[in-house]
Amino acid sequence: MLSLAFQNENLFELWSGEVSEFVGVSQNHNLDEYEITTIKQEMASSERAEERFNVSVPLKLRISSKLERVYEFAGCSLSKKGIGLWFPNSAKSKIKLNEVFQLTFQPREVEPFTFNIKCIRPHCEDTFSNGFVAGFIFTNLEEDNLATIRLNQLIEARGKLPAPEMFFPGHYLASFYENESFGDFAV
Repeated sequence: MLSLAFQNENLFELWSGEVSEFVGVSQNHNLDEYEITTIKQEMASSERAEERFNVSVPLKLRISSKLERVYEFAGCSLSKKGIGLWFPNSAKSKIKLNEVFQLTFQPREVEPFTFNIKCIRPHCEDTFSNGFVAGFIFTNLEEDNLATIRLNQLIEARGKLPAPEMFFPGHYLASFYENESFGDFAV
């Protein structure tokens, strides 16, 4: 597989394709050339418009359906506009593009605070950890809102730039996933 990403101030795109065969070595630059097939656009927008930080703080995502589910995490990939979370493959049918979910941060130091988040990147596959990463944007951000102030404080106090681990397969956000349960939030 091959991935190509493009980003400017207004746009983020992710394209993928499969390397089907080796074509040969180019005469001019002495580089290997390959044929690419099944090219497709994976993403046309993303929550990644701003710098993202790993934040270790307990949080819960509530999904309302026939049977309400609550996903629990020990942390996430966070920016001032969006959030990235890792899910097991069993949640794939529950996380859909443009759906709105309720997310509650539960730091020990302050009262829990809640946001509505909208999914804009539903299934970024991670076959090594048997799951996927989904991207969300915050839908109810207001500058003077206490939850928004807490979010900015969280990023400043605990945010760390992601350090990719090249020697272990799987997405680094998978280590933040805790469990799935049915029913209401327990605060």
